[in-house]
Amino acid sequence: MIFLAYIELLLFAICAFTVFYLLVYAIAATGNRTDKYSESRVKHRFAILIPAYQDDDYIPYTVKSFLQQEYPIDCYDIIVISDHLKPETNRQLAQYPITLLQARFKKSSKMKSVKAAMSQLQEGQYDIVLIMNADNVVDTNFLEVVNNTYASGSNAIQTHRIYQERPSNVSILNAITDEINNSILRAGHVNLGLSASLNGSGTAIDFTWFKENIRHLKDDDDEKVIESLLLRERIYVEYLNNTHVYALKNSGKKNSIPNIALGLKPNIIPCSPISVICPAPF
Repeated sequence: MIFLAYIELLLFAICAFTVFYLLVYAIAATGNRTDKYSESRVKHRFAILIPAYQDDDYIPYTVKSFLQQEYPIDCYDIIVISDHLKPETNRQLAQYPITLLQARFKKSSKMKSVKAAMSQLQEGQYDIVLIMNADNVVDTNFLEVVNNTYASGSNAIQTHRIYQERPSNVSILNAITDEINNSILRAGHVNLGLSASLNGSGTAIDFTWFKENIRHLKDDDDEKVIESLLLRERIYVEYLNNTHVYALKNSGKKNSIPNIALGLKPNIIPCSPISVICPAPF
């Protein structure tokens, strides 16, 4: 009986610690913290990687969202990794000023697509690698905000993913779960000076570091492995709570996608000195 009492006490202590841990970060997440950084005069080069596996309904909207950025268009490249997209979707994407890499993996994974794209990029070609999902759209100042944060010294940045529509009970539950994670594992952490957790969407990382460390990743690894590599090297992950990534796939409604303009205004600002080589499709 004494042994069982000790077991019960141990289980209670574990549960109490877990609840206390979550409570501390939940309270910390309510604190006001500005994630605005001063505008950088240097426009860093972005490699925007968008793995697209059978995302024919959404990938055109994601591409258009980045084509309408206020950031100078000659300072970023949109690289779509087309995996089992329909031929008509590939033809549509080919009309845009992007790099389209076509692959048909027998066993597809997001990390396998990212690794394939990175293998086509040269060291020093970019400053920042930005990993997006194929159903993500962003505000027009998204790249500008990430650039300012990177210029301030942040080598790893996580933005705030929001589900655009929640038409079903399951989608509502997914959105609530995501916001709980955003509050506790990201906002709560950074408000207490700790590194934010990655969620694999809207994640920006120093290109040189990512290029060097991606060789440590397996094809079935996810963002948690990247997060562990960053922590081992004591690289702080900043969280931009007010910089949103809108996930569309959860909505199931293509007509609810935000209005995205196709026209591009000329916006030529000198980039930081980097030689740019357009990768050839593999």
